Amino acid sequence: MNRKGEERKKKDEIKKQFLKVIGKEASDGKLSKDQWTNVMMAAGIQNSVEEVHKMFNKTDKDSDSRLSFEEFMGEESRAERLFKLMDKDGDGYVTKNEFREVCKNLNREQIDVAFKKFDQTGNDKLNYREFCDMMNKKSQQSHIQNPPSAPHPSVKKQGSLISQDNQQT
Repeated sequence: MNRKGEERKKKDEIKKQFLKVIGKEASDGKLSKDQWTNVMMAAGIQNSVEEVHKMFNKTDKDSDSRLSFEEFMGEESRAERLFKLMDKDGDGYVTKNEFREVCKNLNREQIDVAFKKFDQTGNDKLNYREFCDMMNKKSQQSHIQNPPSAPHPSVKKQGSLISQDNQQT
């Protein structure tokens, strides 16, 4: 078997174990924070519950409090792929026009309502966190204490990529 085939086989086995952990009750196919904590503890990870939760939060890229298999594997999530698809100019924000280009089935009024509800910064565009809130249908109250303001972490700045680890919080 070639290297690519071996990697695929390993990934398939990991996915099988991932799905086994989430069980049948998780209709969205995602791992909860409690499940993540139980897996880490069962695996003998010698961290406090607080440290395990921090690891979970760092891995939960779309901030929906659940881990998709892609997030679990450290891969680009569906939300990230969709955000990049919509962010036509790569500035780390989705404007109403960019949104409209992809969501042709929505009219101007529907888009205005969505932006009014989820644009926490009031700049008429959605950063990645606001976009994820919209995709996860979180209410406007969810980030009053910690308002989202930064562009998506992969936005190019001065010729290099900014990683999430290097961002100021």
